[in-house]
Amino acid sequence: MGAARRLYRFLLSAVVGRLLFTETADEFGESDSEDMRIISRLYQILDRKTPYAAGLEHVVSSVVEHYSRPNLKLLTASILSSLVNETALQFDGMCRSEQAGECRRMASRWPVGNSERIMLRLRFAISNSHRLYELKPLTVDAIIRAILFEIDRVGPRVNRPTVLTEVAYAAFSTGNQIRLRTVNDKLTAVADSPGFWALTRYYESRLLVAAGQFAEVEALVAEFHETAAGVTKSDPAYAPTQFLLRHLTERSEITQDYAGNEAGAMGLAAEAMQRGDWRQAVELNEQAAEGESPGAMRSCLYGLAETARLESGMLETSSALDACLDRLAANNLFAARSLLPLEALLIHLFAKAVHIYELGDTAAPVARVSDMLGEFRGGSWRWACTRKIRVSE
Repeated sequence: MGAARRLYRFLLSAVVGRLLFTETADEFGESDSEDMRIISRLYQILDRKTPYAAGLEHVVSSVVEHYSRPNLKLLTASILSSLVNETALQFDGMCRSEQAGECRRMASRWPVGNSERIMLRLRFAISNSHRLYELKPLTVDAIIRAILFEIDRVGPRVNRPTVLTEVAYAAFSTGNQIRLRTVNDKLTAVADSPGFWALTRYYESRLLVAAGQFAEVEALVAEFHETAAGVTKSDPAYAPTQFLLRHLTERSEITQDYAGNEAGAMGLAAEAMQRGDWRQAVELNEQAAEGESPGAMRSCLYGLAETARLESGMLETSSALDACLDRLAANNLFAARSLLPLEALLIHLFAKAVHIYELGDTAAPVARVSDMLGEFRGGSWRWACTRKIRVSE
């Protein structure tokens, strides 16, 4: 039955994709991902509470400069259409009807259909990405941002809570705290079933973890468990609610395995961490990681190894810190975002980089960690951390 269900979903996905003439985001090449990176950066101009006219003009000129070619993928064109139409609304708010009209004429040149069709295409683009953390997060960010604009333009046939649930998971899976905050606020406003409400409590708890409000986190997680336990199969949010329940259960089991398996490598590593034997903790965590399959737990163990290096004083030069950042990128630390407080680790690495620079070493790690931290908070640190940033002194 499971194989038949997977085959059915594959065929349904293929048919929908054929009808929409689109692709999933994980089928994008490097040039397509670069398109998405630029679009995501342009959206940041619109994200200002009061965008400047010069900023809006920069959006228009950038679109004209980079996207006038005829071979744009339909998904890219759909996101550009949303971007330019939103820019037109901003110009309307400034009483600049001429610039707004120019934007709408530009958007009409892309044959992307109405808002409902654009919305369906955007949702399909990330629907098959079961491991969203492997995508370039700026690609997902651009799709999320376009959906957030289009969802206010679609008709009543579109189930807004369902769409927002999909988008919330995409933001959560790519560590995009800024988008998750926006999406969860919207989902909270339209939640019309116990399942949807339970999801808002879970995502709110994840946002408060990043803010360090752990007492509130425990209360929200307890509320999520209590509400989710009563969600029935007739609830439209039953499937995502049960998925997150399993996620929390697995996370709890992983934590117990790490701390409680005294005979295993993880148990020995946990003991070393608890007694502050950092150098042994480095070795044991890496040994445990080598025995894991690629995924969240493997990335988590490598992250703990780097944490132990930081605590042991093994990262006292720019070259040592650079090697640490290379290892974090190579071992895909982002996959462990549900198991480790990544932001806290990056902040400590940033403080170490600043300290090294103040002692007279190179400033390159400062720029690199700063870029990683900023990109992480915007949902895209994994890809930034692979870049070697050179800083002239």
